[in-house]
Amino acid sequence: MKPELISLKEAREIAEELAQSDLAGFVSQAPVSNFLDERYLEAENCWMFFIRKDLSFPEEATLAASAAFAVSKHGVLRTVPDFSSEPERLHSYLTMLSDHFST
Repeated sequence: MKPELISLKEAREIAEELAQSDLAGFVSQAPVSNFLDERYLEAENCWMFFIRKDLSFPEEATLAASAAFAVSKHGVLRTVPDFSSEPERLHSYLTMLSDHFST
């Protein structure tokens, strides 16, 4: 039996919590309460959330700052690459993640 489905709001909260945990020590602005952009993508079995582009990160945090967060509709979280600059690759990756989360 699969766990209950979560809402978009719950998925965003899960992703935001991880983003804050992973990135709070790197952000050069004053304390930030929201690391995620309003933009997100949705597939059949997951959502993908992106880090706000207006946040500044030091060079040593480049890898962390270029991440995105995928949350399955059952609440499973994964840190994934952000392929926003490559729309075809992003769509393909989102489809692959959704397929992965279907099992």
